[in-house]
Amino acid sequence: AAKFQGLLQKLFSTRKLQVGEGLVEIGTNRLWCRMSFRSLRVAQSRFVLLLIEDLTLEKKQQLLTETHKEFMRRAKDKFEKLLQERTSELKQSNEQLRQQVEERTKAQRALEIGQESFSSIVEKALDGIAVLDYQGAILYCNSTAARFFGTTPQSVIGDHLSASPTPGQITEMPIFRHGGDAGTAEMRIGRTQWKGKAAYLAILSDITERKRAEDDRGADQDAAEEPCSRTVGGLREPRPLGLRALEQRDDARQHRVAGHGGDLHAHRRGEVVR
Repeated sequence: AAKFQGLLQKLFSTRKLQVGEGLVEIGTNRLWCRMSFRSLRVAQSRFVLLLIEDLTLEKKQQLLTETHKEFMRRAKDKFEKLLQERTSELKQSNEQLRQQVEERTKAQRALEIGQESFSSIVEKALDGIAVLDYQGAILYCNSTAARFFGTTPQSVIGDHLSASPTPGQITEMPIFRHGGDAGTAEMRIGRTQWKGKAAYLAILSDITERKRAEDDRGADQDAAEEPCSRTVGGLREPRPLGLRALEQRDDARQHRVAGHGGDLHAHRRGEVVR
């Protein structure tokens, strides 16, 4: 009402069109209207022409649009904030993942280098090296051990030694040397870990030359202790010690090679490594 009174006063003073908007109660209805006030003079009397335009639907639509815009603005702000938080979390996760990948790559590379170094050292070793499980099955062996067994490293995997492995025990076993010659190896058993499981480590050393030297010394000693003569027609005929020693050594070698040959033939049939 005060607003309308002000418009009327301004209309009478300026005689110009005055326009205003507001709520108008018409009966039980409340309408949002645009009111235009115009001053008219008829004869000696002055009148006010009032035009009322119902803007209720337009105003409602405008309020709904503004409400929707405000809702969308808040939703947008909330979404952008959530997006920033998720983006930050994703960046952190990606960074952690990148660091883990780098660490695993370095660890994998270090493992590969370690395996290459291990293979280089073990494969070039003059001694045979084999890894056995507790039942005596071969899990790994280097080229030297495979040659001792008369086979290849790939084909010997899973085979069993004829003797049960005992840690701390030293045993001798027949082997194949270069060219397929018979020989003797000394096998030592220790404990180790293989792929996270307890296992035995077998070291096989070729002691063929040492055994031959021991046999030669034994033959020489036996030859020195025996009488160095023979009787021919009742006469004692001297015999050189060196010739007698050579014969004794040759006999010992033939006996040893024959024994190893039998073992190696059994080995070829799968009795030494089965």
